[in-house]
Amino acid sequence: MKNILTLLLLISINHVFAQTTSSGTVSQTIKDPVASVAGSSGGKLAATIFKAAKKIDVKGIDTSAAVTSYTIYFQGKGFETAPGMLDNIKGNLFTKDVARLLARCVPGTTVTIDDIKVLSGDVIKKVPSLHFILQ
Repeated sequence: MKNILTLLLLISINHVFAQTTSSGTVSQTIKDPVASVAGSSGGKLAATIFKAAKKIDVKGIDTSAAVTSYTIYFQGKGFETAPGMLDNIKGNLFTKDVARLLARCVPGTTVTIDDIKVLSGDVIKKVPSLHFILQ
């Protein structure tokens, strides 16, 4: 009896984390959306590429997923006297206020995008933060 219950539990778990494709085969585990800027989810990135991006993108199974809000922090080079921070920015675009701070970015600036909220399906999900060191 214990083996049957274990088997049923494993089947249930597998069903929750698997998605059936239209051909009837089981696909990979469903993944939560992931945010990126200029195709990067963090690390070293050229300042010119970061500035040119002008928005936060979302990748994931749900192709209609969209950023609803975020907070952005600037510090380090170009922000020695006063770090920059803008919170609860609506949408995925870099607003005029973000652009004003982006203009101060140079190699050595660190940028953190935090509290990223994404609408995926009918659910708002918080996705992992992005941390960039501009080159």
